[in-house]
Amino acid sequence: NKIKAASKEAKEFEKTIRPSQELLKQIGTTMTAAGVVVVGSLTAMAKSAANYGSELNKASQRTGATVQELARLKFAAEQNDATFDDLTRAMQGLARNTDEVSKGTKGQVKLFKDLGVQVQDSSGKIRPLNNILLDVADKFAKMEDGAEKAALAQEIFGKSGTALIPLLSQGSAGIQRMGDQAARLGLEIGDNAAKAGEEFNDTLDEVGKSLQGVANT
Repeated sequence: NKIKAASKEAKEFEKTIRPSQELLKQIGTTMTAAGVVVVGSLTAMAKSAANYGSELNKASQRTGATVQELARLKFAAEQNDATFDDLTRAMQGLARNTDEVSKGTKGQVKLFKDLGVQVQDSSGKIRPLNNILLDVADKFAKMEDGAEKAALAQEIFGKSGTALIPLLSQGSAGIQRMGDQAARLGLEIGDNAAKAGEEFNDTLDEVGKSLQGVANT
């Protein structure tokens, strides 16, 4: 039944967050030794981790970027005062424009050519969005802030592009460093963990609705 399914998926999902759990236990032990009382709920932590994975998985589906890339970019964007929604919308805008390049749409072809960013590889296939974004960032890092830069950000990424200007101005090296920091903090996850998080949440929702149905009968 659904409750048994939820229990099974919870156990599977626990495997994906076990390293983080161990780290938190170590931190908790250290803080307790220092006289700080640490109160936490493993269930709440699992739910939070599931929400994180689900959010990344949905964003991956919307943008075409990988979960791992988005996890790194999410941290980097938030470090530069942009929200994950800003990032997701901007990546969607970038995806639309690169698709137009592959179709030969003159405006988008000229946009990236003038910027000096290669959208397609030697076989004509669109390069990974993350790689294109990093190349764009290197161009933005050399530009002065102002109306021209803001307008270009909107042309490339859509309306949310301006929110990414502080991030893009870090250049590819700066973004990579922040991504590496995300990995060290345990925030970089893969497709399997993200999908497990979404499935875990979906099952909990189903169980909740089933229990509500029972209560209403």
